[in-house]
Amino acid sequence: MKRFKTLVWTGLCGVLLSGCAAIGSAHSALRKPSTLFCPDADTALAGISGPRATFNSNKAVCAGDRLRLAAQLMEGSASGADLNRARSLVDSVQAGVEVEHSPSLAGLAQLLDHALVDRRHADERIDKLTAQTHDQQLHIDDLSAKLAALTEVERTMALKARKKRGAP
Repeated sequence: MKRFKTLVWTGLCGVLLSGCAAIGSAHSALRKPSTLFCPDADTALAGISGPRATFNSNKAVCAGDRLRLAAQLMEGSASGADLNRARSLVDSVQAGVEVEHSPSLAGLAQLLDHALVDRRHADERIDKLTAQTHDQQLHIDDLSAKLAALTEVERTMALKARKKRGAP
């Protein structure tokens, strides 16, 4: 029984010490922000095909990560919400100080900005063409209805002419 208590006590102390060590290492990691890996433009572009990054704050994440997420949002989505999110990410990088220290990130941010502008213009053209197509379809339907009415009038006139001539 005494041996059992000793084993339990030793195990409990080990668990407590490992928990304290984990808390200490987490605390020291919080004090050292320099250990945060911030990708450059090449690394950010290489990670586009990888899993989508998730984070809540634009300011808490490196510029390279924000640009990678913006590129992922632009690549895999047609929704306006994702494009707006990508726009805010690119704008946050262009407004930040990171681009002053990294010309490659500044170039990537500018490239993504141009791509977003082009995408917006293309979406506007698509909307305009869709509206024109809809209007043309309404016009076609109207003309088809008029043609059907004229065909019916012509058929009725031909029947009346036959009856006058006495044809069956």
